[in-house]
Amino acid sequence: ADTDAAVDGCTAGSGADTVVFATGLAGTVTVGSSITIRTNVVIDGAVGGGAIVVSGGGQSRVFVVDQRIVVLRSLTVRDGFAPSGGGVLVVDGGSLTTELVTFADNVAAGNEATQGGGAVFVLEGTAAFRDGAFTGNTASTGLGSGGAVAQAPGTTVTFTRCTLSGNTAGRAGGAIENQAGTLTLIRTDFSGNDAGARPGNGGAVHVTGAGTVTADRGTVSDNVAREGGGFWNAEGAEMTLSGTAFTGNVAEEGGALYNDGGTLMLVGVTATGNTAEGDDGAGGAVWSDGRLAVVGGTFDQNTTTGPGGAIATDGEGTVVLVEAVLRANAAATGGGLHADRGRAVVIGGSILENTAADGGGIWAAGPLTVSGSRGDIPEDLAPGVPLPEATEPRLTSNTATGAAVGQGGGGLFLRRTSEATLSDARISTNAASGAAGTFSNSSVTTSHRSANAFSASASCQSALIYSLHT
Repeated sequence: ADTDAAVDGCTAGSGADTVVFATGLAGTVTVGSSITIRTNVVIDGAVGGGAIVVSGGGQSRVFVVDQRIVVLRSLTVRDGFAPSGGGVLVVDGGSLTTELVTFADNVAAGNEATQGGGAVFVLEGTAAFRDGAFTGNTASTGLGSGGAVAQAPGTTVTFTRCTLSGNTAGRAGGAIENQAGTLTLIRTDFSGNDAGARPGNGGAVHVTGAGTVTADRGTVSDNVAREGGGFWNAEGAEMTLSGTAFTGNVAEEGGALYNDGGTLMLVGVTATGNTAEGDDGAGGAVWSDGRLAVVGGTFDQNTTTGPGGAIATDGEGTVVLVEAVLRANAAATGGGLHADRGRAVVIGGSILENTAADGGGIWAAGPLTVSGSRGDIPEDLAPGVPLPEATEPRLTSNTATGAAVGQGGGGLFLRRTSEATLSDARISTNAASGAAGTFSNSSVTTSHRSANAFSASASCQSALIYSLHT
């Protein structure tokens, strides 16, 4: 194909080529060394019924896409082996498109942090995967990243209606490693991927540097990492997820999502049954010390051994919730939301039926606004994202279980450093159920009254502002 010459009965060609297989042909082609493609070509297994497997035999990379436009269709690429891109390596501005292609059991064995991509490594160029599957691929060494796919800085990768399952990495990005590139996920599902032990970031997706990630729908379930059981977002990176569902992911911090100083925008996202466990457990669904915005969506039955059953912010990280629902989450502090020193804004929505020792609904140490007015939404919250009408925020039926002196706040617990403003809000039927009974029917607890500023224009049913002096 590279020379356009006649070969074994095939007529001489000109320009782009199409390679097809005989009808009914099936079996495995094992390459002795990688096939480097330097011409525009379509390799189409559909005519043969999609039963063609191209294998590296566990010894060799399968394809190199060098500068040209390559389309793989209705094939399986498996058992490739290389330092990066065990299945396919894209270099020198090459373009790879796959349709109905399965990548299975490929290995990237390089031991550098910039290496990885068990199935595919996009070093220079673009890749688009459509209706494909990535399963059992691995970046096998302690520094390997992107069990299935890794992309280098400045590259563009798109997944459309793909599944990535059972992929593993030694360092980060159990399924995908984005090294400051552009990553788009459309109706793409992740399940059972593992980012490894140390640092173990991003069970499904890990972003390094100033990369961007945009996701439209899709599911992220049962992935495992030390930080960010589902996705991990870096300082300087921007991640926008719309309609994605996170279920059953597990990490020490950020059961579903970990935002390490970047910008994380969640629009209509659901997070259910995610867990942040262990001695450093924090953020059953989300942990963030960057800029976090949540528009709509539901966070339900997430748990952690530490702060923030649904969401935990750390340091100066900020969080804005607009018409979000935080329900039946559990934590040590802040059953629904644990907000550290950074600003927290809650506009509309519901925080209900959450449980913690302190602050069954919300625990806050910095400026807190709970409001039913769109006027309290920061102007730069979500450029280009339609915002819903603000409704009356509800902080209801939350429980603080702490029995020690200084614990409580069924609805809200404020540290002495917090300044809280509640307006057009309903705070009702929250309880402090600790054995001491001191905070029963208490919706708000503040420690060090003299250092707190609290103003309210809210409907408070069976609510009590309780101040503890220590």
